[in-house]
Amino acid sequence: MGGKKRIEEICEKIPTLNELYDARVRHYKIKDHTLNVYNQFAKYFFDGFTKEKMEEFILFLLLHDIGKSISYKNGNRQNQYIDSINIINKYKKELKISEDTMLLYKALLSSSPIGKY
Repeated sequence: MGGKKRIEEICEKIPTLNELYDARVRHYKIKDHTLNVYNQFAKYFFDGFTKEKMEEFILFLLLHDIGKSISYKNGNRQNQYIDSINIINKYKKELKISEDTMLLYKALLSSSPIGKY
């Protein structure tokens, strides 16, 4: 299943996320950026994960910038990962994100390792 379909499924579970995916930050929509990240992952790294871990990481990639437009509107892009963590945490039950996975997501977002790539 492709990234676009996966985002649609996320938004079917949580319709309020549509607005965040469609938000524009500078010259791009969050959804477009997220799909670019997903496509790069699919191109180079799909074979490096077990099926379970791949699904867990794909969900992370699809949600990693979900709070960026909120921070951008509030004038402090430095808070984008905090805002993303808060949104993911708010909907973790609907997204079936376990406490262990949430800790992983928080660690990844707090250290911002993928922002460099």
